[in-house]
Amino acid sequence: MIIYILLTLVAIYFLFPFIYMFLSAFKTEAEAVAYPPSLFPKNWNWSNFVDAWQAQPFGKFFLNSVTVTVLSAVGSMVSAALKPSLILVGVLNMLAAWNDYLGPLIFLQDREKYTLALGLASFKGVHSEQIVPMLCITCIMIIPPILIFLFAQKYIVEGTSGSIK
Repeated sequence: MIIYILLTLVAIYFLFPFIYMFLSAFKTEAEAVAYPPSLFPKNWNWSNFVDAWQAQPFGKFFLNSVTVTVLSAVGSMVSAALKPSLILVGVLNMLAAWNDYLGPLIFLQDREKYTLALGLASFKGVHSEQIVPMLCITCIMIIPPILIFLFAQKYIVEGTSGSIK
């Protein structure tokens, strides 16, 4: 029983930054930077997500991220249907490609080809005072890796445990 309480506390400790980021995405700019901080927003501003998404061409950045991720992961997952360890490699490759900042920064000159990571960074430069839109885009940006992980977690476990046999 004690171990479950301890594990729950550790899980809350590690999940709290994500929960705080998600809740802060609904706050006004003044609430987001207020000290002392509050956990819940006074008014739930759902329009923050729409405003942040429309502030730059994030739809195009999202499609670019998906394209780069698929092209980089497909090679490692061609025969992955039979081997969980290859699925593990594919998922890890997908995570690396999805979150890659330095590679696209070096190689992409055209803003139309930016990935989400580059778009988020340029958004920060354009709106350096606005925290809430960055939190909104970050909330959207973490959804695909979480979904891929949830879908592939069985294969990830099999892929890692298969090497220990």
